[in-house]
Parts: sequence; C-alpha cells; structure tokens
Amino acid sequence: YNFLNKNYSMSLASIEISPPAYAKILSHIIKYQHHTVNGLLVGSQDGDSLSVQDVYPLFHTGHGLTPMLELALIQLDTTLPDTQSIVGYYQAFENCTQQTPDVHCERIMEKLSEHFKLATMLLVDNHGLAKIQENGSNIPFHVFNRQDNSLRLASKVNLSSNQNSLTSQEVIGKMLHEKCVDFDDHLEE
Repeated sequence: YNFLNKNYSMSLASIEISPPAYAKILSHIIKYQHHTVNGLLVGSQDGDSLSVQDVYPLFHTGHGLTPMLELALIQLDTTLPDTQSIVGYYQAFENCTQQTPDVHCERIMEKLSEHFKLATMLLVDNHGLAKIQENGSNIPFHVFNRQDNSLRLASKVNLSSNQNSLTSQEVIGKMLHEKCVDFDDHLEE
C-alpha cells in the first residue's frame, strides 16, 4: 500500500485537516447519519505534524468487513498520487453515546500502524457535531494513536482545520452530502 514508510519515534504534535477533507467527512456523516461510517485519511507528514489533504469514505454498512477493506486499500493504492499516503482513519458511530473505538477500529489501526507509526484515528464526537462553530475552532473529533499495542486517546495533539472549512449547515445547504460516494456505494452498483 502507499503508506508513509517513515517510522518516527516522536509523537504527533498537530494535525491539520484541509477544507475539502473536512467537508468530505462531514458529508459522509450527514448522508449516512443513521449508520456507522468510516474512511481513510490521506496526506503527508512534516516532522511531528500531520497534514490531512483528502479523505476516502469507505463504508456505511459492514464497517468491519476485512475483505472489503483490503479491496478498498488496494484500489486506493492504485489511484493515490506519489505525493500522498494513507496517514490514518476516521469513524463516526451510529450510536451517539459510543465515544471509544471498537474492535474493528483497533484492527484497522493496527494494520495502518504497521506501515506508518504515527497513523491517527479521528473518532467523531457525535455530541460535538451540533456545536460546530463558524470559525472551525470546535472540531468534533477525538484523536487516537496506537501506543503500547493498543489504541489510546492522544494527549496534547493540536487538531485544527482551515478557517475556510464548511460547517455542517453549509454542507447541507450546498447539498454536498448528496454527492458523497463511499466504497459501499460502488459495491452496491
């Protein structure tokens, strides 16, 4: 797979999410708001900073299906430009009260971490979605990294998005969620 093959021993200090990546995550969540949704984070690393430039929505049904995930990784690998790599994973649970990764998240992050030590998981804080402010300062994610062979809430990671990131109301207003296509959609065709 097209992963960053840098195994830095340092910890992650900051994550910057580009406006298009942020809008895709929100669109995926909004389109399938009654389902668990997930996807891959694509970007680059500069020292202890991670830049997420794009995301690839994966599933809104069967998020733990390993063969479909393997197929999605292979397809993504063949389409990624050389300047981008898989740097992490995002997930939003259908159950609004679930705020910790499940066994499927653990397995996916274990696989990603084999190729990129600083692989990051963004777990959507469903309660925080309603509180997204216009300036993007209240991004509703919990950041997890693999530490000591398990997923742990990352401490002291500055998560930010560009001032130009769309709010959930803007995504709905522009009907961007209707244009969101995930890997499941391709499998249904």
